[in-house]
Amino acid sequence: MENDKTPEEGGPLSIRNRIPLEVRFLFFRVPALNSDLDLYCLLLAGVINELRPKHFTEWLLVRDIVDDVFYILFLRRIQIDVIDLAKTEALKSILKALAPEAKDDELRGFQKGWYLGMKISGIVKKLIDEYNIGPNMIDAEAVRLRSDDLKKIDSMIASRESRLSKAHRELDLYRERIQMREQLKGKSEPKQLPFIQPSELSDDKRDPAQKEGVNQTATIND
Repeated sequence: MENDKTPEEGGPLSIRNRIPLEVRFLFFRVPALNSDLDLYCLLLAGVINELRPKHFTEWLLVRDIVDDVFYILFLRRIQIDVIDLAKTEALKSILKALAPEAKDDELRGFQKGWYLGMKISGIVKKLIDEYNIGPNMIDAEAVRLRSDDLKKIDSMIASRESRLSKAHRELDLYRERIQMREQLKGKSEPKQLPFIQPSELSDDKRDPAQKEGVNQTATIND
């Protein structure tokens, strides 16, 4: 049975077969895990349906747009992961600030109990009740602890967003140039008038030289 989740076999929606052969090698080159490939293919299909590229340059810009959108989503997910990984350290930081006298063993026990839903007693239980420690406080402390890392990721996202906007502008400008070129081409070609035999023209539409020649011929014949 064929696997429709690999780029070699087309991916979801058979998106690979919708890409011209000469540009197909440009796609499916992002650092996507197997779980991300469906998302990449859906993004690719959506952008193709919206922008409907035709020329080689348009396909290059579509590739840039899809990759930039994918990386932006990828980096935003990493930000969430960074915060999640810092929660244990954040919890310990909060408790240490509120109860400097608490022993490390007691704090570690609370950390384990917090995430496993175990009953907590002693000084840690008192801190929970007194300061209403909850997930929001832990998330806030995790963000504070990883603020430098999150700023770096924000900078990477901003760079990708700038590239994304540039790719859209370049695509619009390219299509405007193509349209103007076609319009100028149509105007520059002179229109050819149908050729009409002189004998088919009425007397008032003939060239004066032709009229004179006809009149002279008639006089000679007389």
